[in-house]
Amino acid sequence: MKSFGDLFSDSWKQYKENFSLFLKILLIFYALPSIIFSIAVFMISRNYYSIGLTDYSALVLSDLIANPSYLISIIVLGIIIFILDYIMILSLFYMATYPRKNMKIKDAVKGGLKYFWKFAGLSLLIFLIVLAIFSPLILFLIIATIFSLSEFPFLIIFIILLIILIIPIIIFTVYWTFSPYILVNENIGIWASLKRSQSIIKGKWWRVFGYLVLFGLISMAISILFSIPEIIFNAYNFLANWEVIGGEVSIEHTSGYFITAFILGIISMLSSLITMPLQILFLRNFYSEMKKR
Repeated sequence: MKSFGDLFSDSWKQYKENFSLFLKILLIFYALPSIIFSIAVFMISRNYYSIGLTDYSALVLSDLIANPSYLISIIVLGIIIFILDYIMILSLFYMATYPRKNMKIKDAVKGGLKYFWKFAGLSLLIFLIVLAIFSPLILFLIIATIFSLSEFPFLIIFIILLIILIIPIIIFTVYWTFSPYILVNENIGIWASLKRSQSIIKGKWWRVFGYLVLFGLISMAISILFSIPEIIFNAYNFLANWEVIGGEVSIEHTSGYFITAFILGIISMLSSLITMPLQILFLRNFYSEMKKR
């Protein structure tokens, strides 16, 4: 059984070999649509300033409600971006499962789209299972709202229920880690892919969990690294522009602020160019190694 370091090294090598294709797919299906969506929201809300602790999103929402055509446009754009993101994920899964030299974007997209409905069904099934597990917590929140449960017992019961219910979520999440790769590679049914993934991981749950945690920490470190410019900018802007008005801290967000924040958001988005394809490659290699066993 390969160590975490060997699996990560293999995945990094494959990532570098296919970097150009990964870059093109993420630009077309993720970065550009997200930029267009951000520009659309900015154009709608460009006349607003967020000051103090005011919720800026509420200002944008009020503007959208006042202009139904804007709201419909944003919803349509959001749906289109969601579908494009979904196609991107399918394409990356196909590339990782059936790697070959000189693969074109259209080949990756066409191959991924063959599993469009299977992936949708798998995602929906997992969502419904998670929702069913969390149903006692949802029921408690409804009851607590109806009977106006006081804050302290509400908090205690909520935390206890959350801890109890999050455990099976973690267990099933680990067991079903390989189900998307099985769905593509072995071309079997949705429920069968979940059972197959569980059978592969059975007896090695802690190893898989440990590898997932290690990879998660690496991904987090990469994301934080790319977020440093944004963190520095936000801290500088706060210190440079804050003033006290009526006892509240106030920050004026001008057009220049949003443009700068937009550019920094693009820089931060670059972390996805590394972490997303690398994660898919790593888990595919991990699945291949576990399947041999």
